[in-house]
Amino acid sequence: EGLWELAEAMAAELEAEGLLPNGLQFFDEWLPALAQYNNFEISHVSVWKNPVWERMWKAIERSGGVWQLRWGDAPMRTLGMLLNLKPSEVRFFQDVAYGHGPFIQQKASGLGAARKVSKSSCNASDSGVASEVDNSSCSNSTGVEAFIAHYSRHRSHGVLSTVPTLRYPPAPISAALPAHTTSTEKVQPLANAVIYSLVTGSTLEALQRQLESFGLNFLEKHPYPMILFVDAGDSASYNTTVAAIHKAAQGLQVSSDGQQFPAMTLLYGDGSQTQNGRELGAVLPFPLRVWRIPRLLAEPAWAEGLGDAKSIDGCTELQMPAQIHRAHLRRLPDLLAHELSFEWLWKVSADSELAEAVQEDPFRVLEERGARIGHVGTIPKPEQCFGGGLFEMALEEAKKSTAGAGELEVTSSENLGEQLEKWGKGKVLLTDSLISHASVWAAPATRRLLGRMDRSAGMWHSGWDEATVVTLAFLAATE
Repeated sequence: EGLWELAEAMAAELEAEGLLPNGLQFFDEWLPALAQYNNFEISHVSVWKNPVWERMWKAIERSGGVWQLRWGDAPMRTLGMLLNLKPSEVRFFQDVAYGHGPFIQQKASGLGAARKVSKSSCNASDSGVASEVDNSSCSNSTGVEAFIAHYSRHRSHGVLSTVPTLRYPPAPISAALPAHTTSTEKVQPLANAVIYSLVTGSTLEALQRQLESFGLNFLEKHPYPMILFVDAGDSASYNTTVAAIHKAAQGLQVSSDGQQFPAMTLLYGDGSQTQNGRELGAVLPFPLRVWRIPRLLAEPAWAEGLGDAKSIDGCTELQMPAQIHRAHLRRLPDLLAHELSFEWLWKVSADSELAEAVQEDPFRVLEERGARIGHVGTIPKPEQCFGGGLFEMALEEAKKSTAGAGELEVTSSENLGEQLEKWGKGKVLLTDSLISHASVWAAPATRRLLGRMDRSAGMWHSGWDEATVVTLAFLAATE
């Protein structure tokens, strides 16, 4: 915990000082749940003598995270790669067969058979497809020799693969939840979907109504897991949540022949954790976890000293703090989709309710239709809510694609940019109840936009809210 947040702060600082000639494209597109597998790593010494890495390493040393939080070498060296290099300067050795105990077993793929490579450019493609350059002047070397010749000219860093690096290991939310029911009276839910909400400042009555309405109108028939996130330092919200769960359990009494799920809490407030957490003494007809996350609503380091977020009429519903919008945009999707491997995410506001029974499983409906976003409607949004360059920023990212070795190019059709321009600035998705696929959050355009949006502090300076940013990010990343 804390390493990626430290890196975000340092990235913003280094970019502001003009010390990142390659920009932050690589950093923004990288998923925080991954680290390079550096037990097999080749790098040029210039990567580690670069002033950018020296600054990053000094910040890591000052933080004490290596000693207190057991930050490992793999994620730290990953940061050196992301901040110093372009994607095109990194090679992932998918063509090398390699095994290391229980950690990784990789079969060779990629380059394959021997071929000629041009001495002038040695332009062997990473995919193993023969290039269109003149090969007549190249030696007829083996595939490995050809790659080494190419690598020595065009790469500064090479690793075998990537491995998961959870911020809250082991944190197996999906594994900790009871197995889904196989009862013929209930519809078998998808194994990779979750409903979640962020609880802060909610009343006991509102939370009770939410749990009861979702239980009666959907989850009794479709027992998907539900996770309620609470900032570990917010004892009042946690106590209210626990009390609401006990009240809701009384209204959702489980019959003797029905499946029972004990509500659990996962404790991270003291820095410790267990796989299954602690039972709350309430039984529900669906799996429920209360997950307390340290500093979930804390200001990022680069936002400290900015003061309260700027309020712009009509832009931020109920004038919620910027930290809440940021948690919904940056922390929770990364945690659920990239660290815990859920594929379908149904975000609901803490005070929302289901007014009547949901007959069809919305997760299955989206999957069967090949859709990646499900929403209940749009709401009007004044043009001033897109101020501070937000719309222009989204349009720029929509017209880019990660092509070839990772260089940014304008797409030939520019469909995404045209789509965003047609959408305009008059409306946004209603995000009080929104279902999204993990691939939307992993899309390069989404990650680049969210990274730039974050560092610009627009949620503090320009009143940007979750609905506006999510709408533009999804339009910039999906067809």
